[in-house]
Amino acid sequence: MNRTEIISKIKTIAAKRNIKFDEKDINKKLKDINIDSLSSISLIIDVEDTFKITIPDDKFPTINTLNDLITIIEGLIK
Repeated sequence: MNRTEIISKIKTIAAKRNIKFDEKDINKKLKDINIDSLSSISLIIDVEDTFKITIPDDKFPTINTLNDLITIIEGLIK
């Protein structure tokens, strides 16, 4: 799965939670695109379920942007 496909899946997951973003937003802080801490945890749980991965707990504090999340996903699905 390539980066574009990952972003597309995350957009679909986010849309179900009424979170909208464009590719230009992937390097913005989550709070700057209206994703609060509770929304980010819910998004991450949905991402784990969708991609059939488990993001290690120690990675959670490092997810400050959608790009951070995408990079972690890329590393886990290889």
